[in-house]
Amino acid sequence: MFRKRIVDEVIVKEALGRSPIGNRPKKTISRPGQAIGLAYTSLGGAALMIEAERFPGNGSIVLTGHLGDVMKESVSTALAWIRANAVRLRLAKESSISVVDDHHLDDHKENAISSLLTGYDLHVNFPAAAIPKDGPSAGITITTCLVSLFTFRRMRPETAMTGEVSLHGDVLPVGGIKEKLIGALRNGVTHVILPEGNREDAEDLSDDIKK
Repeated sequence: MFRKRIVDEVIVKEALGRSPIGNRPKKTISRPGQAIGLAYTSLGGAALMIEAERFPGNGSIVLTGHLGDVMKESVSTALAWIRANAVRLRLAKESSISVVDDHHLDDHKENAISSLLTGYDLHVNFPAAAIPKDGPSAGITITTCLVSLFTFRRMRPETAMTGEVSLHGDVLPVGGIKEKLIGALRNGVTHVILPEGNREDAEDLSDDIKK
């Protein structure tokens, strides 16, 4: 004789036992030098924390976290854009430039901008090292993480982003938007920043994901 039984969370835990990796905390921002990116992996979308720290040293840059060549190039591009816009970001003082615009900034960049890493080392870490991370879509996250570190301004909590960043600061569209947003939803992210070029991709999603 069969007996009806509802499978609930308690029964699942009894059958499977404790999770071998424990309860994963939701991704959130707690201090400057942190930003949450969205990645497309073989298992679908995932939210990945990026963290950076600066400390006294000789200007070296250390990258950790199972990174591919494209991801390393994204860090170099982010640093180049930040250096080129240091005056605008209030990370360097104006010299003889009375009005700073794009043309003046290009002409007098060497005089107006000091190195952000003079006397410091920079360490950029991508936790969850078991997950290979490569591709350009972390560009905006890396840039935001470094600006947060240098300006001592914390990112908004539970906010994630994806997008490629060009050397001139343009945020370019990327793929895997649906999977990335589902990954954000699973990780407790409540706000997502997407490239304008991905607007149609986002509008095609179901209302529950967009909400």
